[in-house]
Amino acid sequence: MRNRPEISVIKIDVEGAEIDVLKGACECIASQKPFIITEWNVENFKAYGNAPADLIKVAEEIGYAIYSIPQIVKISDATDMKVQMIFSENCLLCPN
Repeated sequence: MRNRPEISVIKIDVEGAEIDVLKGACECIASQKPFIITEWNVENFKAYGNAPADLIKVAEEIGYAIYSIPQIVKISDATDMKVQMIFSENCLLCPN
């Protein structure tokens, strides 16, 4: 496909605007179902009026599960997110 190449992985590192990027890429994500690697950082998210737990809501909306990486621990709720942020600021979103 010339203007819509197949996408298997998206890497997002935009210092807090990750949720905006995910929302803006919803058509691509819905059609391609790529794995998404991103980071989270409390201070960076605050700059955009978001909290790390908002990533859980967006992931659910787009039909994705979140895993902390490199440990590969599933994050199901805000408590999981808070605990995993002690160890890492990176996550993998996988299509359900």
